[in-house]
Amino acid sequence: MRYRFISEEKGRYPIRLLCGVMRVTWSAYHAYQNGKSYVASATKATFSERVKAVFYQHRRRYGSRRIVVAEFKAEGVSVGRFVVR
Repeated sequence: MRYRFISEEKGRYPIRLLCGVMRVTWSAYHAYQNGKSYVASATKATFSERVKAVFYQHRRRYGSRRIVVAEFKAEGVSVGRFVVR
């Protein structure tokens, strides 16, 4: 809603002013304009569910390192420890 308002009013006012009024960073608005929204994608949601499933499958004893090494690398998925964390 904020981004749409900024897009509609950018002909009348400077974008930086509108971003300040709407409390949106200038870079976030431009990311939105380029199609890179901050809304979590379906891929991230399914990945998150997969990490939780592995975590509970091993009775909540596996940390991020073990999940990466034991599960994802064994499946051939290239993912870092901090993404899993």
